[in-house]
Amino acid sequence: MQSRVTGRLGIFWRITVWVVLVLLGCYTRAGLAAGASSPGTAHALLVGVSDYPFLDPGAQLLGPRNDVALWRDYLTRSRPDVSLTVLADGVKDAGLPTRQAIMQELERIAGEARDGDFVFLMFAGHGAQQPASQASIRDEPDGLDEIFLPRDARGWDSARAVVENAIVDTEFKQAIDKIRAKKAFVWAVFDTCHSATMTRAVRPSAVRYRQVSAQQLGIPPDVMQAARARSVGSVADRSGQRSEGQPQPERAEPVGDLVAFYAAQSHQETPEFALPPGAPDAREHGVFSYTLLQVLEQAPNASYTELIERVMQRFQATAGATAVPMIEGTALSARVWGGQQNQATAWRVNRKGGHMTLSAGLMHDQTPGSTLKLYQTPGAQDEDVLATVVVSQARAVDADVKLLQTDGHAVEVNRLPEIMYARAWQTQVDWRLKVALQHGGNSGCEPATPALESALNKLRQQDALAKRVQWLTSESAGVDLWLCLRADRLELLDADATVDVPAPAIALQSSDADKVADTIADALLKASRVLSVLRVAQATGMGKALDVKAWVRRPQPGEPACDELTQPAPRQGSQAYEPGSQMELHEGDCLSLIVHNTSTSAVDLTIMLVHSGFGMTALWPDSPQMFNPRIEAGAKVAIGEYEALSDSLGRERLLVLGLPVVQPSQPISLAFLAQDNLDTSVRTRGQQDPFTALMMDAGFGNVATRSLRPARQGGQPMSAQVFSFRVQPR
Repeated sequence: MQSRVTGRLGIFWRITVWVVLVLLGCYTRAGLAAGASSPGTAHALLVGVSDYPFLDPGAQLLGPRNDVALWRDYLTRSRPDVSLTVLADGVKDAGLPTRQAIMQELERIAGEARDGDFVFLMFAGHGAQQPASQASIRDEPDGLDEIFLPRDARGWDSARAVVENAIVDTEFKQAIDKIRAKKAFVWAVFDTCHSATMTRAVRPSAVRYRQVSAQQLGIPPDVMQAARARSVGSVADRSGQRSEGQPQPERAEPVGDLVAFYAAQSHQETPEFALPPGAPDAREHGVFSYTLLQVLEQAPNASYTELIERVMQRFQATAGATAVPMIEGTALSARVWGGQQNQATAWRVNRKGGHMTLSAGLMHDQTPGSTLKLYQTPGAQDEDVLATVVVSQARAVDADVKLLQTDGHAVEVNRLPEIMYARAWQTQVDWRLKVALQHGGNSGCEPATPALESALNKLRQQDALAKRVQWLTSESAGVDLWLCLRADRLELLDADATVDVPAPAIALQSSDADKVADTIADALLKASRVLSVLRVAQATGMGKALDVKAWVRRPQPGEPACDELTQPAPRQGSQAYEPGSQMELHEGDCLSLIVHNTSTSAVDLTIMLVHSGFGMTALWPDSPQMFNPRIEAGAKVAIGEYEALSDSLGRERLLVLGLPVVQPSQPISLAFLAQDNLDTSVRTRGQQDPFTALMMDAGFGNVATRSLRPARQGGQPMSAQVFSFRVQPR
């Protein structure tokens, strides 16, 4: 690898008309990608800004420098031929990420790029907004320019009406246009945000957000208000939707393709906190960058679309990952690195005597108990395995491994090469629910009563519960579930809950610590089962068998209300959402799913509605009608429409699970996963057998499911893929 070490950068972009990059939301960053028609030179610029010496102490970050280090390690292993430049403070041998250095490096890459090259740009740091200039006002419907803050960014310069040394979105567009004019492929990843909207939420102090408000930059409020008043329109909420091949004005010369990843929507926050959660050597990272690298390790030959969908899927089971990443560009179906990556990721293993160290750890999903196969070279054939090893101790980015004698013959560790390469074989998933008690500050939570404190101490000492629950402190990052006491009710808040929204809760009506402990344990086990199902979906990945889309329709006056679909096609006026999307529904909206089995074999399909109250309802198969869950090869089915109800308590999810049928067998349904909400107003099963309970919980039964209601009894069938939504009242 050629190394021209100089940093990282993150800022909002938006691709308009002919893929104009105008920073709009929070950015995401990604690993190298390419779609060039022929192999060329690979260029990479990593920009990470952690220190802001000219801004107030509250603007300092910790994660960008660590993100750059991870990306550099990834590129060194996966593309040793890349010409790499790093601009990041706090990174060894890197240059400082100043405005001048960043713009000079972009100019240099444009000068060196050639037809067939690809260029990877990764930026992490603070984003913000400033009043749009006269030249850019037509491209900014909200009247504001999106800006990225390099290390030497200063406050508001009233004489020039700009934030001093900030890089404006139009400057990035011009720099990237020069690279694309050389017919090079550009992949840009942004892990930053300009949104200054903060919600009053339960948050650990260890979480930081990559955005700086206009107030922190010294921009007068009346100046921002005047800029918005000059706006030519409103900024559309794209809800994670993608655009590809948008109409472009005719150009005299062809240009290279462009793919841009953004960490979040314009109204969402881009967090950074210590990852992996709970690891003793965890470091602060941007959650988007970290997750994207995890996905790249698992699917090095995926398309850009598949990458972002896998990231969104992981977000569903990642505490604190509440934003919706976005992707835009002209070659979304292209493969990362032009499809030149090895199909399977191989990590180096170093042996010293009888001790072996794997250059992958918790960040790469290599947890204790996971097994890997050892090979002489990274590209060795599967049958040329040297040995099988098991992870004995895992740290953030490396792990200790030991021989596992399962290959039919004994292997002596001292006879193995000193340098080997490992491929993942079986991964152990950490099923534990991470729980913390919150109180004080702006959380709105009351201090624990003596009975509650005694009950929690009993639970922390229970060996049986320890297998399902990990207890953290209120300062910890990565908490899945917050316990919040309010007026004799213990609320269970997920990571993105706000204190002013009703939450699922259990009543603490006894002063008996044992009874209180039993009540809390039951609730935690129910919440743990929900999270386990979501983590199964996360570990499984998107899969290739099922193409699933959610469709949302808002009936207008004179249009039909929600009704079951009789054909496998959405109704007119419906908006499509991809797996991993976070949908904002209103009461009365109609939600449906179209499932297409694109594989060459049958698939057994289960669809669950996962409630915010930790209940799970089976929507497919529709047990009262004894529907077969199996979908034959090539078949397409419609599920819904369902009417959205506003009685939910937060984020709801639709979980689509597909089990390929590899040999003749009876259909398999996973609907036995159904369970009731914590809400005591919801019926309990008592001693019903699982099949009867499943019949009672089915989506088309007489009982309306929480937050969704079937259009009528009966109906058609409605894969691991997850859709997330909230329902707002009219």
